[in-house]
Amino acid sequence: QHGFDPAETFSMLCAQCHGIDRVGNGAIAEWIYPIPKNLHNAEFLRNLTKEKAIYSITNGVKGTPMPPWG
Repeated sequence: QHGFDPAETFSMLCAQCHGIDRVGNGAIAEWIYPIPKNLHNAEFLRNLTKEKAIYSITNGVKGTPMPPWG
């Protein structure tokens, strides 16, 4: 009844890999390859557009463990 909550969604779906602090050190990060992206990394963020982020989250990232969340 409260609508979409991005912080809650990240906590539920993303933090297990990317970590609570979004640096790629989630609870299961050490068991997956390639390691999850550090979402604070300036080099990574420099090349990330809103469209690329939406596409990656929606469709997953081929060749990585990033799943499609639809």
